[in-house]
Amino acid sequence: MRLSFDADHLRSLLEFSRAGTQRVPTFEQVLDPALWSDDLPDARIALLEAEIAEHGIALSARSEDLDPSLIGPGLILVGDEGVYLMANVPIETVVSAGVPHVAYAAEVNPRMLPFDTWWEAKRTSFGPDDGTIFLPDEMIAGPLSRIPSGGAFQLEVSPEQIGVLEPREPGPEI
Repeated sequence: MRLSFDADHLRSLLEFSRAGTQRVPTFEQVLDPALWSDDLPDARIALLEAEIAEHGIALSARSEDLDPSLIGPGLILVGDEGVYLMANVPIETVVSAGVPHVAYAAEVNPRMLPFDTWWEAKRTSFGPDDGTIFLPDEMIAGPLSRIPSGGAFQLEVSPEQIGVLEPREPGPEI
């Protein structure tokens, strides 16, 4: 399903992420051994690795296990009450600057659409479960930079995959 987001709002959120000194990880990032801190105690590493061997994931992994410098800037796609993008920095950082901390997809905005409309669009696009997906800066910065002020950034979202849609070049005037 094609989802449209206010490009100007996303540019602001991405700037907060780029400038952020503290980034908030997604659940998948917490579980990623490549992001774990090099200075974790040996006993902690052994526990996490044993959980991966037994369960396929480190069940007790937590954000404190991460090396924050390994979490890059980007936006988090969230599916819960609607579908929206937010900066991967503490919410207070964005709100204190007077910027709304979420940018809803126009097609899945519970503040603007009747319940049945946004609920069905959320299930069609993101799936029935709630969750988060990290979209790194390098995935969205290029297409976002080519969208004029007032334009829409578009994602193609399904429960199985996400794609960034390149902005269309303006056609010839007729």
